[in-house]
Amino acid sequence: MLIVAVPGGMLLNEWLKVAVHRQRPFVEGPYVDWSGYSFASGHTIAATLLYGQLLLFVLPLLKTRHWRVLCIFSAASLVFVVGFSRVALGAHFLTDVLAAIFFGIVWLMLCTVLGQSVRGRTVASLVPVVVAPDHSVKPAAHALARRH
Repeated sequence: MLIVAVPGGMLLNEWLKVAVHRQRPFVEGPYVDWSGYSFASGHTIAATLLYGQLLLFVLPLLKTRHWRVLCIFSAASLVFVVGFSRVALGAHFLTDVLAAIFFGIVWLMLCTVLGQSVRGRTVASLVPVVVAPDHSVKPAAHALARRH
């Protein structure tokens, strides 16, 4: 999932940059020469995708509400710090950062839903089936249980 979600989201971000063609707030800053387009923030969408995907891996393993809240707060804080730093350095407008967070979350949700449907089909394809005399298909365990 991580291998698809993060690079796929970065490709989405590049497509957004080309489609919108928004100039950066400052072409030259005190620290770096900002080249490329501004909308949406690549650093922010990368942080959203990476920390969001790691959060999706960790949350099912956590038993207590305390640890879940702490992990969610930590991931969100990291994303906001990255986004704020992009605005503070003059590389992006606030709307660039907010859009990157929005598109990153939407992309993660899409990857999660599609990943679950693929996993469901993969697991279902591993279950042995038996074709009954009436040409109906049943799981092998169900067919064997009925015979005994």
